[in-house]
Amino acid sequence: MSEFKKTLLFTAFSLLFAVVALELVSFAVAEMKSFPNDRPFVARTVTHDCDLDGVDALFGYAVGACRTPDFLTLREGLGFYYDGQTQASAPTILTLGGSTTDPVVMSKRSDIGFDTWPKYLADRCREGFEGCRVVNAGRAAFTSSQELLALVRDGTALAPKVVISLNGINEFYAFKDEIFREHPYVTKQQRAVTAEACDDPGLGDVIAHSRFLPNTRSLVRATQYKLQTMAEAKGAAPATPAAGPKDRCHLTLGLAREGDMADPVKQWTQNVRSMEALARTNGARYLVFLQPTLGVGKYVPADEGDLALWDEMMKVRGEYGSYHETINALYGDLRVACRELDFCVDLTDLFEGQSGPVYSDARHPNRSGNQLQAKAIWPEVEAILKAPSVAAAP
Repeated sequence: MSEFKKTLLFTAFSLLFAVVALELVSFAVAEMKSFPNDRPFVARTVTHDCDLDGVDALFGYAVGACRTPDFLTLREGLGFYYDGQTQASAPTILTLGGSTTDPVVMSKRSDIGFDTWPKYLADRCREGFEGCRVVNAGRAAFTSSQELLALVRDGTALAPKVVISLNGINEFYAFKDEIFREHPYVTKQQRAVTAEACDDPGLGDVIAHSRFLPNTRSLVRATQYKLQTMAEAKGAAPATPAAGPKDRCHLTLGLAREGDMADPVKQWTQNVRSMEALARTNGARYLVFLQPTLGVGKYVPADEGDLALWDEMMKVRGEYGSYHETINALYGDLRVACRELDFCVDLTDLFEGQSGPVYSDARHPNRSGNQLQAKAIWPEVEAILKAPSVAAAP
């Protein structure tokens, strides 16, 4: 073997040994210092359950990396219910709402899974309209204010023929969060994410998991962060205290709602009217349905499970007072407002007379409840899809 080949092999083995040693030492240091680390050399591939662990630039949170069944795909946080067929003439339906509508957030519950009311609605639609596509833009904790923003940003790009909101229950957040009452278009999560931008990143924000040599790369990032922090500390004047978040930037939430507009029912009315006008302007029809919720309306539980949920719900109290009294007062006004709108359907009493369980908890219907909701919503949607004026719309 020539001297050149020997030198080449020695250099290659030395480099390989150095990389292996560096990764192992980095792993050991990370373990001792409690830095984020992973399996040496190649990080583990993690399949995430369906959580809202992503970041949305507008709302602050979104669906992250997530396992979903074959009938549901996720694109930019929107769920598409499909059967593998696509047709240019097939109708598109957009659904909006909170966690009851959300395609994934309740999927870990055995009595719900991925079987939301939009999924059952998609099943019904495909029976009558081949290739029908239901796009689920619902997201946990959305109120009508976030639905309106989602319709502006994402809904108009989808060019749906029908836009459906199932809401009402989350307008209750105005009673729990005074800031949200004054700034209904800014979510609590969005406020938190934006506030963090006013502060310096911590070590956990600097270190990110890498696929290859994760520990070495994390140690390099941690070292860079420490050196930068030390340099900033040395460069600062000793008598000047470190600036806090309020000194670095001013967080603006927009103009506050005051007077009548701070009332959640008036805000809901304005939002659904705006969504109806926006949908109509873009050649679609808009429908809003008041969501049934335990403790409101004519449903009297006969099932032991729903009775237990009823008892728990009656005990809930907050700074706003009794949850049961507050939610009933809210729905009383929402139902009055709904009757004045020709595109609103009140489903508050939908579960009246049901003997089996229809709730997973006091706010979320189970599979049976979701099926009943889809069954009640579908005739309204079907009539619109069969109307010549809508069918002929581009």
